[in-house]
Amino acid sequence: MRAQLYGAFGALAVGMDALLKDEGVRLDVMYAHGGIFRTRGVAQQVLADALGVPVALGESAGEGGAWGMAALAAHTARTTAADGAAGAAGGADGGAADGSGANAAGGAQSLSAYLDEVVFAGQDITTRSPDGAGREGHTTWLDAYRGGLPLARRAGDLLR
Repeated sequence: MRAQLYGAFGALAVGMDALLKDEGVRLDVMYAHGGIFRTRGVAQQVLADALGVPVALGESAGEGGAWGMAALAAHTARTTAADGAAGAAGGADGGAADGSGANAAGGAQSLSAYLDEVVFAGQDITTRSPDGAGREGHTTWLDAYRGGLPLARRAGDLLR
């Protein structure tokens, strides 16, 4: 089962390695969501080990991708409305306390703040941190995965 979860997160791990190591992006915690997280703690721990950062799950984490897309769409709608209102008011202070989604400067609320203050506010959040042995095991697997990428690329080229 661990190999199946490693495979599910393989491409994500490669991409996150590029962002975290090569590009210097800092990530304090990864909020995860989707059906793979329906069984609490299992895929969450594997993902934390794969990324090397804590992974947080809210009560709604197992609801699937449609729920997550709806949350992103709601943030986008609030951001667009806040930006439009700030522009129409000449940049007047809107404040987030009125539920507009605007920050104190009248601009759009960041996605991080929206998730913390609106989507996950009041939810029971569980966080799993990377485990040393799990991280080592995933690193070994990821090295082999990366070693196979040129072969997969070549196979794709041959099938064209």
